[in-house]
Amino acid sequence: MTKRIEPATRDGRNLRFLKICRELLELPIVSVDVGADGGVREWGELATLCAIHAFEPRQNSFEELQRSLTEISQPYLTIHNTGLARTTGKHRLYVTRIPQASSLRKPKPASFLLKRWRQDNGFDVTQELEIDCISLAQFVQEEKISHIDFLKLDTQGSELDILLGGGDFLHEISVIKCEVEFVQLYEGQPLFDEVVGTLATYGFRLFAFEEGAEVYRKRIWSDCMFIQSKFTDQARLMRAAAILIHIGYYEEALWLLIDHGVPVEIHQRLATARMEDITPTRTKLWQGFRGGARKLLNTLGVLQIAKKIFK
Repeated sequence: MTKRIEPATRDGRNLRFLKICRELLELPIVSVDVGADGGVREWGELATLCAIHAFEPRQNSFEELQRSLTEISQPYLTIHNTGLARTTGKHRLYVTRIPQASSLRKPKPASFLLKRWRQDNGFDVTQELEIDCISLAQFVQEEKISHIDFLKLDTQGSELDILLGGGDFLHEISVIKCEVEFVQLYEGQPLFDEVVGTLATYGFRLFAFEEGAEVYRKRIWSDCMFIQSKFTDQARLMRAAAILIHIGYYEEALWLLIDHGVPVEIHQRLATARMEDITPTRTKLWQGFRGGARKLLNTLGVLQIAKKIFK
């Protein structure tokens, strides 16, 4: 089942960053979120400039995702109650005690996790479901999607399978946020080195680690950020830079634009607008008050000097 919420309007909030994005970018920004349990969190107000596809095959999580939609994200979001896999067809989903650990790959035995990492039974399989899945290549073909600006993968060990299911379309993806593991939590699961190496063959460069889990400085998993190294399409390049700035990677966006010969002033406009938008209102008011007070004091000082001169 696919739930599509048609946009009533494409108007965004009165934010400088959105205004400049409308001016500089060819819209919409195309985003695909695979494993959207917990909500589509990256976009906020920028959702008004996006076409977002979210995948969540587990019915309970799918319904929770529907309930979590905000007024901002609703019109621009299409929710797919299906899974993505390397091949289209029926696949077995291993549902675990902690639902977020469910995977198309079977979790490693509980004894391994208990001894090495977790002190609970969260990875115990409580149910095995047969679910419908589609490959990334077939999905973009059916939806007539020519590119993906931002792809987020959080599927507990099947991320590389999903990527490989995209085939040559991987060249048409700009930014990827992908969960990777450094130890096998699922049977036959590809680890960090293999994911990074495979994406490198498609032109992707790892540029950041985000949240993850460590045990006494032994890294278990992490969300990794990847960017295409070379862009031949200026429109895709500009959307990628705007995405990086929106999620806080200002310097990475600057290097990306400089590498492709884009004037630094473009980055300055986008970055300055974004930083001003996220500055708390209270801080802005204080800065305005402080600036006004300084001008007043300067004026009073000039008046005092003038009085002394012309006394």
